[in-house]
Amino acid sequence: MIPIISEGEFLSPEECTALSEFLEANVKRLGRENVEPFFSYRQISYASVDSLRVREIMDGVRTRIAALLSDGLHGGGVLYPEYTDLVLWSEGQSMNIHKDNLPPHFEHRLYSSILYLTTCQGGATIFPEFGIEVPPEAGRMIAYPASVPHGVHPLMAGRRHTLASWYTGDAGRRER
Repeated sequence: MIPIISEGEFLSPEECTALSEFLEANVKRLGRENVEPFFSYRQISYASVDSLRVREIMDGVRTRIAALLSDGLHGGGVLYPEYTDLVLWSEGQSMNIHKDNLPPHFEHRLYSSILYLTTCQGGATIFPEFGIEVPPEAGRMIAYPASVPHGVHPLMAGRRHTLASWYTGDAGRRER
């Protein structure tokens, strides 16, 4: 079994637009410097979101993904959102193959997910061990173990907006 969940139309076009427009309008105001300069001022963390409507959408997404992961890959155990952010990708940007649970800071992450908010050219999430590429399609969600190597092909045209989230079994690391 390939340990990847992929579900189209996970989020409605209206909700994708609401998150995408919030990201574009507020990333300069709410974005921050990141320990990884690649992400500095390109993301808005869940904790920084100051729109009730956007928070409600994000909460619903996180709850649904945690349930899908619990039932589909985790064997029914409780999962908690550990970190969530809205991320802006511009033309030419990509990401090398990596894992999301590397020590010393992220070994508690059990699962990762990406929810595409926009459709664009290029920018597919790739899983080389499985020969799978998932192109950005607004509303499509993918979720997988944080230990699975993955990356992002270069974005060729458009803007790639995503809602990225990570999940843990450790209630003490739950994002609030």
